[in-house]
Amino acid sequence: MSVLTIDSKLPIEDKREFRIADEYQYNRSSAVRWVFSHILRYKGYMASFLLAATTVAILYSSVPRLTGLAFNEILSPTPDAGRLLQIALLILGLNLVRGALDLLNAFSILQKPKKKRTRQRRKRSCWQTQETSWRSW
Repeated sequence: MSVLTIDSKLPIEDKREFRIADEYQYNRSSAVRWVFSHILRYKGYMASFLLAATTVAILYSSVPRLTGLAFNEILSPTPDAGRLLQIALLILGLNLVRGALDLLNAFSILQKPKKKRTRQRRKRSCWQTQETSWRSW
């Protein structure tokens, strides 16, 4: 694996000011591989996003069809109030499910994985990183 360098013999990874202990290494050989290595690290979030987005699109497209059925029922010679109530409740239920799936979809994108470190370990790690940074000057 070749590593890019900038005006020195140190690789780009070594020219950073701060380092994180146990940092996850992403594939940086190209921009596309870098993006896919980020996506594939969190497969569960990606799967829930795709499933929720697809289901929301299907539910969204079914509401106009049900609205058309309701209008056909009203325009029929003998409209059935029970059938209209069924269609109205079905539209309401689909919209409620769609809203819940839309929230799941949003949280799939916005959710960040929880860190396993405690506050004290995080402080200690920050101080060690800062000391290492100052020593390199």
